[in-house]
Amino acid sequence: MATSILSKSVVIGSGSSASGDAHRDTSKPPRLTNTVSTLLASEDRDGALSDNRNSDSTHSWKLTGQGAGFAGGFATRVEFGTEYKNDKGETVVPNVHITTDNTINASVFNVTSGGYDLSAMNLGAGVTGRVRVSVKQPS
Repeated sequence: MATSILSKSVVIGSGSSASGDAHRDTSKPPRLTNTVSTLLASEDRDGALSDNRNSDSTHSWKLTGQGAGFAGGFATRVEFGTEYKNDKGETVVPNVHITTDNTINASVFNVTSGGYDLSAMNLGAGVTGRVRVSVKQPS
């Protein structure tokens, strides 16, 4: 028996992915680990991103220098909510692309199927930089 698309419930903003892609599921977002003590790192929900919910495939971070400020270098580890795998179930390293605002210069390194390391230039105390990340399954 065929199921009509009209019989499916569609909820916007619930956290589930309409495409069935686990990496677009906002109920299993990436998380920050091993963040250096002179940096406050969090999900960016300011301004136009107030309704933003991070997923593995797209996420936004806000980095703010704390105390004497962040000296630059390794900032934090980002762990994906779901490990990247190919159709055979083998782990794969995804393609990670970042963009930043004019306040910060950042880069990714040590990319694995489970996450990546984020490094950034120095940030003075109270100075905030924003990083937008897009992650794609390798082709």
